[in-house]
Amino acid sequence: MEQNITTSTAHIKMKKSLLLPLICAVIFNLSACSKQTSLQSLCAFGDGNACNSLGIMYERGESVAQDYAQAKKYYEKGAKKGDAIAQYNLGQMYRRGIGGKQDYTQAFEWYKESAEQGLAQAQFSVGLMYEEGLGIKQDYVQAVEWYKKSAEQGTAQAQVNLGTMYKDGLGVTQDYAQAIAWYEKAARQGHSRAQWHLGWMYEKGWGVEQNYAQAIEWYKKAAEQGDTTALFLLGDMYNKGQGVAKNDKQAFDYFKKSAEKGNDNAQARLALLYMTGQGVEKDYTKSVQWASQAAKQGNEPAQGILSLMYATGFGTKQDLPQAKKLIQPFCDSGEKDHCELLQVIMQCENNNAKACELLKLVVECDNGQNKQACERLSVLEKEVLKTKS
Repeated sequence: MEQNITTSTAHIKMKKSLLLPLICAVIFNLSACSKQTSLQSLCAFGDGNACNSLGIMYERGESVAQDYAQAKKYYEKGAKKGDAIAQYNLGQMYRRGIGGKQDYTQAFEWYKESAEQGLAQAQFSVGLMYEEGLGIKQDYVQAVEWYKKSAEQGTAQAQVNLGTMYKDGLGVTQDYAQAIAWYEKAARQGHSRAQWHLGWMYEKGWGVEQNYAQAIEWYKKAAEQGDTTALFLLGDMYNKGQGVAKNDKQAFDYFKKSAEKGNDNAQARLALLYMTGQGVEKDYTKSVQWASQAAKQGNEPAQGILSLMYATGFGTKQDLPQAKKLIQPFCDSGEKDHCELLQVIMQCENNNAKACELLKLVVECDNGQNKQACERLSVLEKEVLKTKS
Protein backbone atom coordinates (compact mmCIF):
# COMPACT_ATOMS: atom_id res chain seq x y z
CA MET A 1 0.00 0.00 0.00
CA GLU A 2 2.82 2.41 0.91
CA GLN A 3 4.46 1.74 -2.48
CA ASN A 4 1.21 2.53 -4.29
CA ILE A 5 0.77 5.86 -2.48
CA THR A 6 4.29 6.84 -3.40
CA THR A 7 3.79 5.87 -7.05
CA SER A 8 0.45 7.64 -7.19
CA THR A 9 1.95 10.83 -5.71
CA ALA A 10 4.81 10.73 -8.20
CA HIS A 11 2.31 10.33 -11.04
CA ILE A 12 0.33 13.39 -9.86
CA LYS A 13 3.53 15.44 -9.57
CA MET A 14 4.52 14.40 -13.10
CA LYS A 15 1.12 15.40 -14.47
CA LYS A 16 1.38 18.78 -12.72
CA SER A 17 4.84 19.37 -14.17
CA LEU A 18 3.52 18.60 -17.65
CA LEU A 19 0.47 20.82 -17.24
CA LEU A 20 2.37 23.77 -15.73
CA PRO A 21 3.88 25.06 -19.00
CA LEU A 22 0.46 24.83 -20.71
CA ILE A 23 -1.36 26.67 -17.90
CA CYS A 24 1.43 29.24 -17.70
CA ALA A 25 1.34 29.81 -21.47
CA VAL A 26 -2.41 30.43 -21.44
CA ILE A 27 -2.25 32.89 -18.55
CA PHE A 28 0.98 34.69 -19.50
CA ASN A 29 3.14 33.85 -22.51
CA LEU A 30 5.19 30.87 -23.58
CA SER A 31 8.64 32.46 -23.51
CA ALA A 32 8.12 33.90 -20.01
CA CYS A 33 6.80 30.57 -18.77
CA SER A 34 9.72 28.70 -20.31
CA LYS A 35 12.03 31.01 -18.41
CA GLN A 36 10.10 30.48 -15.18
CA THR A 37 10.07 26.69 -15.45
CA SER A 38 13.76 26.64 -16.39
CA LEU A 39 14.61 28.77 -13.37
CA GLN A 40 12.51 26.55 -11.13
CA SER A 41 14.40 23.50 -12.33
CA LEU A 42 17.78 25.19 -11.83
CA CYS A 43 16.75 26.45 -8.39
CA ALA A 44 15.60 22.95 -7.42
CA PHE A 45 19.05 21.64 -8.37
CA GLY A 46 20.74 24.20 -6.09
CA ASP A 47 21.44 27.15 -8.39
CA GLY A 48 21.26 30.09 -5.99
CA ASN A 49 21.29 32.65 -8.78
CA ALA A 50 18.24 31.01 -10.38
CA CYS A 51 16.42 31.08 -7.02
CA ASN A 52 17.22 34.78 -6.72
CA SER A 53 15.90 35.43 -10.24
CA LEU A 54 12.64 33.71 -9.33
CA GLY A 55 12.44 35.85 -6.20
CA ILE A 56 12.79 38.98 -8.34
CA MET A 57 10.04 37.77 -10.69
CA TYR A 58 7.62 37.24 -7.81
CA GLU A 59 8.57 40.45 -6.02
CA ARG A 60 8.05 42.58 -9.12
CA GLY A 61 5.20 40.58 -10.60
CA GLU A 62 7.15 39.96 -13.82
CA SER A 63 5.40 37.25 -15.89
CA VAL A 64 3.84 35.89 -12.68
CA ALA A 65 1.29 37.22 -10.22
CA GLN A 66 3.08 39.43 -7.69
CA ASP A 67 3.58 37.43 -4.50
CA TYR A 68 5.92 38.75 -1.80
CA ALA A 69 5.74 35.55 0.26
CA GLN A 70 6.86 33.52 -2.75
CA ALA A 71 9.57 36.06 -3.50
CA LYS A 72 10.88 35.78 0.03
CA LYS A 73 10.79 31.97 -0.18
CA TYR A 74 12.94 31.95 -3.31
CA TYR A 75 15.32 34.60 -1.96
CA GLU A 76 15.79 32.43 1.10
CA LYS A 77 16.56 29.38 -1.03
CA GLY A 78 19.12 31.37 -2.99
CA ALA A 79 20.57 32.92 0.14
CA LYS A 80 21.08 29.54 1.78
CA LYS A 81 22.88 28.40 -1.37
CA GLY A 82 25.29 31.29 -0.83
CA ASP A 83 24.12 33.68 -3.55
CA ALA A 84 25.20 37.16 -2.42
CA ILE A 85 22.42 39.01 -4.25
CA ALA A 86 19.76 36.68 -2.88
CA GLN A 87 21.17 37.25 0.61
CA TYR A 88 20.94 41.00 0.13
CA ASN A 89 17.40 40.79 -1.29
CA LEU A 90 16.31 38.60 1.62
CA GLY A 91 17.77 41.18 4.01
CA GLN A 92 15.71 43.83 2.23
CA MET A 93 12.51 41.81 2.71
CA TYR A 94 13.19 41.42 6.42
CA ARG A 95 14.13 45.09 6.89
CA ARG A 96 11.06 46.38 5.10
CA GLY A 97 8.69 43.77 6.51
CA ILE A 98 7.64 42.57 3.05
CA GLY A 99 6.45 39.00 2.61
CA GLY A 100 6.45 38.49 6.36
CA LYS A 101 7.11 40.15 9.70
CA GLN A 102 9.71 42.92 9.88
CA ASP A 103 12.86 41.62 11.56
CA TYR A 104 15.92 43.87 11.76
CA THR A 105 18.07 41.15 13.33
CA GLN A 106 17.45 38.79 10.42
CA ALA A 107 17.93 41.66 7.99
CA PHE A 108 21.31 42.50 9.49
CA GLU A 109 22.45 38.87 9.45
CA TRP A 110 21.65 38.42 5.76
CA TYR A 111 23.12 41.78 4.79
CA LYS A 112 26.30 40.77 6.61
CA GLU A 113 26.48 37.42 4.81
CA SER A 114 26.21 39.25 1.51
CA ALA A 115 28.56 42.07 2.49
CA GLU A 116 31.28 39.63 3.47
CA GLN A 117 31.16 38.32 -0.08
CA GLY A 118 31.92 41.85 -1.28
CA LEU A 119 28.50 43.04 -2.50
CA ALA A 120 28.76 46.85 -2.31
CA GLN A 121 25.07 47.57 -1.68
CA ALA A 122 25.03 45.04 1.16
CA GLN A 123 28.14 46.65 2.66
CA PHE A 124 26.32 49.99 2.62
CA SER A 125 23.29 48.39 4.31
CA VAL A 126 25.45 46.84 7.04
CA GLY A 127 26.97 50.28 7.66
CA LEU A 128 23.52 51.82 7.87
CA MET A 129 22.31 49.20 10.35
CA TYR A 130 25.37 49.86 12.53
CA GLU A 131 24.86 53.63 12.31
CA GLU A 132 21.18 53.47 13.24
CA GLY A 133 21.45 50.56 15.66
CA LEU A 134 18.92 48.42 13.79
CA GLY A 135 19.21 44.68 14.45
CA ILE A 136 22.61 45.23 16.03
CA LYS A 137 24.07 47.46 18.75
CA GLN A 138 24.82 50.95 17.43
CA ASP A 139 28.48 51.20 16.51
CA TYR A 140 29.74 54.22 14.56
CA VAL A 141 33.22 52.75 14.12
CA GLN A 142 31.78 49.67 12.43
CA ALA A 143 29.46 51.89 10.39
CA VAL A 144 32.44 53.84 9.05
CA GLU A 145 34.30 50.63 8.25
CA TRP A 146 31.46 49.19 6.18
CA TYR A 147 30.57 52.50 4.53
CA LYS A 148 34.20 52.80 3.45
CA LYS A 149 34.21 49.30 1.91
CA SER A 150 31.11 50.18 -0.10
CA ALA A 151 32.23 53.73 -0.92
CA GLU A 152 35.51 52.49 -2.32
CA GLN A 153 33.49 50.40 -4.77
CA GLY A 154 31.73 53.57 -5.91
CA THR A 155 28.40 53.34 -4.05
CA ALA A 156 27.13 56.94 -3.94
CA GLN A 157 24.88 56.35 -0.89
CA ALA A 158 27.85 55.03 1.06
CA GLN A 159 30.04 57.91 -0.08
CA VAL A 160 27.60 60.56 1.15
CA ASN A 161 27.02 58.76 4.46
CA LEU A 162 30.76 58.36 4.95
CA GLY A 163 31.17 62.06 4.24
CA THR A 164 28.65 62.84 6.96
CA MET A 165 30.45 60.60 9.44
CA TYR A 166 33.63 62.59 8.78
CA LYS A 167 31.74 65.91 8.95
CA ASP A 168 30.17 65.08 12.31
CA GLY A 169 33.10 63.12 13.74
CA LEU A 170 31.08 59.94 14.27
CA GLY A 171 33.18 56.79 14.53
CA VAL A 172 36.13 58.71 13.14
CA THR A 173 38.09 61.88 13.90
CA GLN A 174 36.22 64.87 12.51
CA ASP A 175 37.77 65.80 9.18
CA TYR A 176 36.05 68.33 6.92
CA ALA A 177 38.52 67.73 4.07
CA GLN A 178 37.64 64.03 4.03
CA ALA A 179 33.94 64.88 4.24
CA ILE A 180 34.22 67.13 1.19
CA ALA A 181 36.21 64.50 -0.73
CA TRP A 182 33.53 61.86 -0.21
CA TYR A 183 30.64 64.26 -0.79
CA GLU A 184 32.21 65.33 -4.08
CA LYS A 185 32.62 61.73 -5.27
CA ALA A 186 28.92 61.09 -4.70
CA ALA A 187 27.85 64.52 -5.97
CA ARG A 188 29.60 63.95 -9.29
CA GLN A 189 27.56 60.76 -9.63
CA GLY A 190 24.45 62.93 -9.42
CA HIS A 191 23.48 62.04 -5.84
CA SER A 192 21.26 64.95 -4.76
CA ARG A 193 21.88 64.62 -1.02
CA ALA A 194 25.63 64.69 -1.62
CA GLN A 195 25.21 67.75 -3.84
CA TRP A 196 23.45 69.85 -1.24
CA HIS A 197 25.78 68.62 1.50
CA LEU A 198 28.71 69.78 -0.63
CA GLY A 199 26.93 73.10 -1.15
CA TRP A 200 26.46 73.39 2.61
CA MET A 201 30.21 72.93 3.17
CA TYR A 202 30.91 75.75 0.71
CA GLU A 203 28.26 77.97 2.32
CA LYS A 204 29.71 77.47 5.79
CA GLY A 205 33.35 77.43 4.74
CA TRP A 206 33.96 74.08 6.42
CA GLY A 207 37.11 72.41 5.09
CA VAL A 208 37.12 74.77 2.12
CA GLU A 209 37.19 78.51 1.51
CA GLN A 210 33.69 79.93 1.92
CA ASN A 211 32.14 80.34 -1.50
CA TYR A 212 28.46 81.23 -1.81
CA ALA A 213 28.52 80.93 -5.61
CA GLN A 214 29.76 77.33 -5.37
CA ALA A 215 27.16 76.63 -2.69
CA ILE A 216 24.37 77.87 -4.94
CA GLU A 217 25.70 75.87 -7.90
CA TRP A 218 25.52 72.61 -5.93
CA TYR A 219 22.18 73.50 -4.36
CA LYS A 220 20.76 74.08 -7.84
CA LYS A 221 22.00 70.72 -9.11
CA ALA A 222 20.21 68.98 -6.25
CA ALA A 223 17.12 71.20 -6.55
CA GLU A 224 16.79 70.31 -10.23
CA GLN A 225 16.26 66.73 -9.04
CA GLY A 226 13.47 67.90 -6.75
CA ASP A 227 15.44 67.55 -3.51
CA THR A 228 13.39 69.31 -0.83
CA THR A 229 16.36 70.30 1.35
CA ALA A 230 18.17 71.82 -1.63
CA LEU A 231 15.07 73.81 -2.57
CA PHE A 232 14.85 75.10 1.00
CA LEU A 233 18.55 76.04 1.10
CA LEU A 234 18.26 77.89 -2.22
CA GLY A 235 15.32 79.82 -0.83
CA ASP A 236 17.40 80.69 2.21
CA MET A 237 20.23 82.04 0.02
CA TYR A 238 17.82 84.30 -1.87
CA ASN A 239 16.18 85.32 1.39
CA LYS A 240 19.53 86.38 2.88
CA GLY A 241 21.07 87.64 -0.35
CA GLN A 242 24.10 85.36 -0.12
CA GLY A 243 25.80 84.67 -3.45
CA VAL A 244 22.84 86.25 -5.22
CA ALA A 245 20.94 89.53 -5.02
CA LYS A 246 18.40 89.39 -2.21
CA ASN A 247 15.06 88.46 -3.74
CA ASP A 248 12.13 87.80 -1.40
CA LYS A 249 9.85 86.65 -4.22
CA GLN A 250 12.41 84.11 -5.48
CA ALA A 251 13.01 82.96 -1.93
CA PHE A 252 9.27 82.47 -1.42
CA ASP A 253 8.98 80.43 -4.62
CA TYR A 254 11.77 78.03 -3.57
CA PHE A 255 10.36 77.70 -0.05
CA LYS A 256 6.92 76.93 -1.50
CA LYS A 257 8.25 74.21 -3.81
CA SER A 258 10.05 72.62 -0.88
CA ALA A 259 7.09 73.00 1.48
CA GLU A 260 4.71 71.39 -0.98
CA LYS A 261 7.01 68.34 -0.99
CA GLY A 262 6.70 68.11 2.80
CA ASN A 263 9.86 69.85 4.05
CA ASP A 264 8.98 71.10 7.55
CA ASN A 265 11.64 73.84 7.60
CA ALA A 266 10.27 75.26 4.37
CA GLN A 267 6.71 75.03 5.72
CA ALA A 268 7.75 76.95 8.84
CA ARG A 269 9.48 79.59 6.70
CA LEU A 270 6.36 79.98 4.55
CA ALA A 271 4.33 80.48 7.72
CA LEU A 272 6.70 83.29 8.72
CA LEU A 273 6.62 84.91 5.26
CA TYR A 274 2.81 84.85 5.15
CA MET A 275 2.76 86.31 8.66
CA THR A 276 5.17 89.15 7.80
CA GLY A 277 4.29 89.67 4.15
CA GLN A 278 7.82 89.06 2.83
CA GLY A 279 7.83 88.08 -0.84
CA VAL A 280 4.08 87.47 -0.72
CA GLU A 281 0.93 89.27 0.35
CA LYS A 282 0.37 88.98 4.09
CA ASP A 283 -2.13 86.22 4.89
CA TYR A 284 -2.54 85.09 8.49
CA THR A 285 -4.83 82.20 7.55
CA LYS A 286 -2.21 80.70 5.24
CA SER A 287 0.42 81.34 7.87
CA VAL A 288 -1.57 79.20 10.30
CA GLN A 289 -2.10 76.49 7.67
CA TRP A 290 1.62 76.13 6.90
CA ALA A 291 2.64 76.43 10.55
CA SER A 292 0.18 73.66 11.42
CA GLN A 293 1.70 71.32 8.82
CA ALA A 294 5.23 71.96 10.04
CA ALA A 295 4.23 71.75 13.72
CA LYS A 296 2.80 68.27 13.13
CA GLN A 297 6.33 67.24 12.13
CA GLY A 298 7.70 68.66 15.39
CA ASN A 299 9.17 71.82 13.85
CA GLU A 300 9.98 74.17 16.76
CA PRO A 301 9.82 77.56 14.95
CA ALA A 302 6.46 76.55 13.46
CA GLN A 303 5.11 75.66 16.90
CA GLY A 304 6.20 79.09 18.12
CA ILE A 305 4.42 80.81 15.23
CA LEU A 306 1.31 78.71 15.73
CA SER A 307 1.32 79.47 19.44
CA LEU A 308 1.42 83.20 18.65
CA MET A 309 -1.46 82.91 16.20
CA TYR A 310 -3.61 81.04 18.71
CA ALA A 311 -2.70 83.60 21.37
CA THR A 312 -3.68 86.57 19.18
CA GLY A 313 -6.51 85.07 17.16
CA PHE A 314 -4.80 86.09 13.92
CA GLY A 315 -5.68 83.66 11.10
CA THR A 316 -7.57 81.40 13.49
CA LYS A 317 -9.90 81.48 16.47
CA GLN A 318 -8.15 82.73 19.61
CA ASP A 319 -7.29 79.80 21.88
CA LEU A 320 -5.00 80.72 24.77
CA PRO A 321 -4.94 77.23 26.34
CA GLN A 322 -3.79 75.78 22.99
CA ALA A 323 -1.19 78.54 22.68
CA LYS A 324 0.20 77.58 26.11
CA LYS A 325 0.13 73.87 25.27
CA LEU A 326 2.25 74.42 22.17
CA ILE A 327 4.92 76.50 23.87
CA GLN A 328 5.10 74.79 27.30
CA PRO A 329 7.45 71.90 26.29
CA PHE A 330 10.08 74.32 25.01
CA CYS A 331 9.92 76.36 28.19
CA ASP A 332 10.21 73.16 30.23
CA SER A 333 13.44 72.35 28.39
CA GLY A 334 14.88 75.68 29.56
CA GLU A 335 14.50 77.88 26.47
CA LYS A 336 14.31 81.43 27.78
CA ASP A 337 12.51 83.03 24.80
CA HIS A 338 9.76 80.45 24.95
CA CYS A 339 9.39 80.88 28.70
CA GLU A 340 8.98 84.63 28.20
CA LEU A 341 6.34 84.04 25.52
CA LEU A 342 4.54 81.62 27.85
CA GLN A 343 4.63 84.21 30.61
CA VAL A 344 3.03 86.82 28.33
CA ILE A 345 0.34 84.35 27.18
CA MET A 346 -0.52 83.53 30.79
CA GLN A 347 -0.79 87.23 31.66
CA CYS A 348 -3.08 87.77 28.67
CA GLU A 349 -5.19 84.85 29.89
CA ASN A 350 -5.42 86.66 33.23
CA ASN A 351 -6.88 89.68 31.42
CA ASN A 352 -3.70 91.78 31.35
CA ALA A 353 -4.55 94.07 28.41
CA LYS A 354 -0.94 95.11 27.85
CA ALA A 355 0.15 91.47 27.65
CA CYS A 356 -2.54 90.81 25.02
CA GLU A 357 -1.43 93.88 23.11
CA LEU A 358 2.19 92.75 23.31
CA LEU A 359 1.32 89.41 21.71
CA LYS A 360 -0.35 91.18 18.78
CA LEU A 361 2.59 93.53 18.38
CA VAL A 362 4.97 90.56 18.09
CA VAL A 363 3.02 89.54 14.98
CA GLU A 364 2.45 93.07 13.66
CA CYS A 365 6.11 94.02 14.02
CA ASP A 366 6.54 91.97 10.82
CA ASN A 367 10.01 90.76 11.68
CA GLY A 368 11.25 94.35 12.01
CA GLN A 369 9.46 95.80 8.98
CA ASN A 370 6.76 97.74 10.89
CA LYS A 371 8.87 100.26 12.82
CA GLN A 372 5.98 101.78 14.76
CA ALA A 373 4.78 98.39 15.98
CA CYS A 374 8.34 97.33 16.78
CA GLU A 375 9.00 100.47 18.85
CA ARG A 376 5.79 99.98 20.83
CA LEU A 377 6.72 96.30 21.25
CA SER A 378 10.10 97.22 22.73
CA VAL A 379 8.50 99.48 25.33
CA LEU A 380 5.73 97.06 26.30
CA GLU A 381 8.03 94.05 26.44
CA LYS A 382 10.08 95.50 29.29
CA GLU A 383 6.96 96.49 31.20
CA VAL A 384 5.03 93.23 30.78
CA LEU A 385 7.92 90.88 31.47
CA LYS A 386 8.53 92.61 34.80
CA THR A 387 5.02 91.59 35.84
CA LYS A 388 4.64 88.08 37.26
CA SER A 389 1.84 85.97 35.86
